[in-house]
Amino acid sequence: MNILTCGVFDLIHIGHLKFLHKIKNDNDKLIILLHSDRFVSTYKRIPIINEEHRLQMIQNIKCVDIAFTDDNDYLTDDILKT
Repeated sequence: MNILTCGVFDLIHIGHLKFLHKIKNDNDKLIILLHSDRFVSTYKRIPIINEEHRLQMIQNIKCVDIAFTDDNDYLTDDILKT
């Protein structure tokens, strides 16, 4: 099974890594939708680490198969199909 999880992943810590490794261990593919700086700033502070750097960090975690940034306020059918 392929799993999509969404998040900000600002200031990545061991809890994030344990969460991601657990998901990957139980599934075939781990896909991360990283919330954009613009989207995050609509409901809390602007992330400390900008979205480009957060994306690079997430993409370099071994258990993550696919990671991308999205600016939508919700999951669209196009995102889920992709």
